[in-house]
Amino acid sequence: MNSYCTVPALTVLVVLLWLRILNWRASAGTKTIIVLLTLGSFGVVQGIKLQQLTLLVAALVTAAVAALVSGMPAIAGLLIALATIKPQLALPLAGWLLLWSLADVRARWKFIVSFLISMSVLLVGSHYLLSGWLVRFADAVMQYRRYTGGAGSVLDVLLSPAVGRVLAWLIVLLVATICWRERHAAAVGEKFRRTSVLVLSATVVIVPMTAPYNQIFVLPAILLLVRILRTLWTAGSLYRILLIICAASVLEPFLSAVALNAFAPFTPEETLLELWAVPLYTSLAIPVVVFSMLLVSFWLDHRGNKSAPATSRPA
Repeated sequence: MNSYCTVPALTVLVVLLWLRILNWRASAGTKTIIVLLTLGSFGVVQGIKLQQLTLLVAALVTAAVAALVSGMPAIAGLLIALATIKPQLALPLAGWLLLWSLADVRARWKFIVSFLISMSVLLVGSHYLLSGWLVRFADAVMQYRRYTGGAGSVLDVLLSPAVGRVLAWLIVLLVATICWRERHAAAVGEKFRRTSVLVLSATVVIVPMTAPYNQIFVLPAILLLVRILRTLWTAGSLYRILLIICAASVLEPFLSAVALNAFAPFTPEETLLELWAVPLYTSLAIPVVVFSMLLVSFWLDHRGNKSAPATSRPA
């Protein structure tokens, strides 16, 4: 019972922390709606039902970013190290934060030292408790891949394994380029927040797994897009169309579920059994569409900076 209360509480904490990280001063009513929609999303419900560690990792990662934004790099390093219990989800963000720290070692060394010491303690301690676990872990990962049928990323499933892998590497290169460009961004600045959000959303797209509970890492991108909704909407008709497609993909599970529940009393049971998967139709597309929309926002910001007069640019 305690675990079934702890995981939803951690998810609520994730929502509230990201609102703070993104500097979104939402009203109590808006916060309540966002929390309820998040807890009611299929991915979070699945994660709570399965008691998935992904939701714990999401809380650790979120707390780490919040600690950096709040000027507590040592705590952030410890939290990111703890989040590596799910390495495929934590390491992309860890890579970005290490690159960011190395760009200004004198000011950001505490994060690097904290992360390296924490990782060393975890690795040495775990090796002491279970000698040789790293080799067995690698073998277990390969067996797990065979056991699950070698499921690939959402790109592999939506397109094909060959095309998906190519696109995944292109996304890695693109995100790495953006991270390199923004490595000097201040932790309290908008660019650092947006780049961190981009890395998290890209992780869900490229990670070799399609589990819906991983989509908790897309939440920051959705919140960011909602926060800058007016900017995107007024950017032009093309951007409005892309925004509508993105919103439709994200809202389809909720709207379909409401419609199915509303018409369930008047619908034959056989028909309901055929329609049960309708709320999941856009599940795989959501990470890809949200990530793409986030890239569009980066492009708009980059284009706006290039067109700004020289006097308005920082020296």
